[in-house]
Amino acid sequence: MPDIQRIPYDIWHLIFEHVCTDGGYSGCALARTSKAFRALSASTRFHSLTLASVTGVKNFLVCLERIRHFERARCSSAASEQATTDAGSPNPIHNLLLSFLPDGCDAPQRAFRKWTDYARDERALVHQLANDHKAWAVQKAHWNREFVLHVSRLLQLAAPTLRSLAIFQCGEIRLPLVHYHHHFPLLRELTLLADDRMFVRVPGGGALINGQNDPSDFDYYHVPTDPPADPPFPALTHMHVVFAGPKLHPWDKTLPLWVGIAPSVTHLRISQGNTRVPSLLGELLGVPPLPKTTEDGEQELAEGPSRDREPSYPSLQTIIVQMSSARKTNAAEDPALRELQRVADVLAVEEVHAPRVAILRSRSYMPGYWESRLKWEWQIRMVGGGGCWMEDEEHECVWKDFHDEDSQKKGKKGKTKVSIRERLEGSSDSSGVEGERQGKKWWKVLANGMPKLNRKRSIPSSYPMDCFPIDIWNEVFRYACTDGGHTGAALALTSLCFRATSAPFRFHSVKLSSLAQIANLLLCHERIHSRSSSRLRPGDTSRSHTQHSRAALDASHLLLAFLPGECDAPERRWRAWSEYSRGKRKLQNELYQDEQAWENSKAAWDRQFEYLVPRLFQLVGPTLETLTILMHSDIVLPYVGGHFPKLRELSLLADDRLFVRPEPQWTTAVGTFDHEELARFWNHAIHSPPFPTLTHLHIVYEGPKQIPWERTLPLWGKLAPEVTHIRVSQASKLMPEVLEGIATKSFAQVQAKAEATATGSPDHRKRVSFPKLRRAIVQPFVLEPMYEELCYQILEKTGLRDEGYSIEYKGSA
Repeated sequence: MPDIQRIPYDIWHLIFEHVCTDGGYSGCALARTSKAFRALSASTRFHSLTLASVTGVKNFLVCLERIRHFERARCSSAASEQATTDAGSPNPIHNLLLSFLPDGCDAPQRAFRKWTDYARDERALVHQLANDHKAWAVQKAHWNREFVLHVSRLLQLAAPTLRSLAIFQCGEIRLPLVHYHHHFPLLRELTLLADDRMFVRVPGGGALINGQNDPSDFDYYHVPTDPPADPPFPALTHMHVVFAGPKLHPWDKTLPLWVGIAPSVTHLRISQGNTRVPSLLGELLGVPPLPKTTEDGEQELAEGPSRDREPSYPSLQTIIVQMSSARKTNAAEDPALRELQRVADVLAVEEVHAPRVAILRSRSYMPGYWESRLKWEWQIRMVGGGGCWMEDEEHECVWKDFHDEDSQKKGKKGKTKVSIRERLEGSSDSSGVEGERQGKKWWKVLANGMPKLNRKRSIPSSYPMDCFPIDIWNEVFRYACTDGGHTGAALALTSLCFRATSAPFRFHSVKLSSLAQIANLLLCHERIHSRSSSRLRPGDTSRSHTQHSRAALDASHLLLAFLPGECDAPERRWRAWSEYSRGKRKLQNELYQDEQAWENSKAAWDRQFEYLVPRLFQLVGPTLETLTILMHSDIVLPYVGGHFPKLRELSLLADDRLFVRPEPQWTTAVGTFDHEELARFWNHAIHSPPFPTLTHLHIVYEGPKQIPWERTLPLWGKLAPEVTHIRVSQASKLMPEVLEGIATKSFAQVQAKAEATATGSPDHRKRVSFPKLRRAIVQPFVLEPMYEELCYQILEKTGLRDEGYSIEYKGSA
């Protein structure tokens, strides 16, 4: 693999900016990949950050403080300090999303008791309710203080580099006012869901809504309520507010105050607006209201198109309004829409430059719709997408619930699923159906909860992915696809271009923990091959290469975990003692029946194992480089074998019966086997080893084993004759004697002992030891005082210190 330092830092920076758009997950993965990637991705690790609780904010601040502490410690030398100074801020935050919603937030909820737990007496009932509210208010006040402390600190750290900010709130969790008097010089976009109480607070009690006695409504926790002297958001140009749910101080009272906080806003979008939006826009844009009718039935003089009063928000240039209406409301008869259209018409006829008002179709939404959509648009805007500023009805499409009528009829009562989709207001024409069909493709991914970016819109035209060399993409995908297959599956779902480019590395690492997953992988590979074969024309020269790819899966690293709790192997399920008979004979019969049932199911599972796992080894064997098998003594696996011509590292937990069969002279002790078959197996293994290139072997003692490691480990010298490194973890006390027989004696001593004890051909006796072993690492399970001395005595006795062998002993497990 070429050195990653050969790739310019600017290219890495651009790649990491496109990758780190998922709220922090990719940044954490890059930090854990390697030291080089950790250093290269430091400036983009927090390119996007999503936090959903005060605990998450606190943990992030602790992590950031530790990172900066390590950076200061590393920059003690002059050269490192100069390099850090040139690099600028080590961990800037560019895009921040704070979501304080009931599903993921740690705010205390109002928990009421069951009605049976309340007193029947009215006075006692009121006393219990008062105590419950008091206990909740104490917890909420403590949470508010934590919120003000940590969120204010987070905003202070993110302020110098923050570009976009999204705040998700709801009526159930009322947020306190925070410190934000520091400047945000680069903040360009702000999204507010349901409320703006984190930044703006109007004097007075506010509207009467549920939870009026929330401590955050009247206690400011030493946060000044007066607006700062200098605007904290001087560069903010795009502001999106969503009128969702009740609000203590309505938007028509708080939104005009933003002119002192963000005086440079040019684009304002109001989604799910209420009936007060027309009067609010009239105040912001300086449009006079309609003349009112007096008591005598006469109308006041209407003002002309020219506006006499000045707008309260003069910087606005584009206003996008999308009203919320009932499902069966006729838009033509809505007075709020008529007033809104009048405001737009007045601004349209102005001779001088006036703001433009775009009115979108009114809609009503299912619960949870805006949370998913705003998060998706937040990600889209990072990579250059239009998001909510497209002013296109296709992006505001309407479509039906994805649960059809049949599935709703089959669903249980009281367990109906909530669809994250928007619902069209009722109308008699068929325009809604056409809108459904036109916008279905665009919103389908959002409704299914799986964001998928459109390459042409999301990726800036100045940096198309085609301009990156394919070698760079190969190195990126090789590093990314190291999590067992999750990243490879995500790359295949991103776009057609990513699917084609990442195809050679999609199965770079594979982790499987059940036969069902193995079967699904084989089926997936078969479908991929069938699709690639269908694209070939008759007589195509690449057909032979495609046919060869059918027999090989480009997997370099494989982990098979057959452990209880993860594997689908049948477990021994005994009945409760109360379910067994008390008679001795009946009890024995019932125990025998349970054991027989388990043996039948285990035999069926073994047959599936012997069919699927060899097919898997046949696919991955030609390209596999590392293999890890995790086994358990409770799940006995059958022998499957296999041939791995490129495998260089093998790790085995608890057992090796997948690859090792007993020798003919062991059959009397470990079971009944066909002597001739075992003889043929070992003769074939000697002439054609299944692991011809294996150099590193790691075994772990874990639980009982039918054939102990002391007897099977020497046999690996025949299966893998090129082994140079062996590690034995949790080794038993017999391991020194095993090492004496396989590696710690000279070849002449081993051959003499083999000729005296072993049977078979001379080649069979000659391959008892590991001829190329150079390093053995032993970690004893129980380290006794004389154990280590005994091992070194064996090493001294064999005289291998002078022959280049080395044995290390780790601490006891």
